[in-house]
Amino acid sequence: LLTYLGYTINHRILRKTPRV
Repeated sequence: LLTYLGYTINHRILRKTPRV
């Protein structure tokens, strides 16, 4: 489940970053 983990982390970072 490496893809899922990467996706979750990426999503979290994207949410933290002001990128609409």
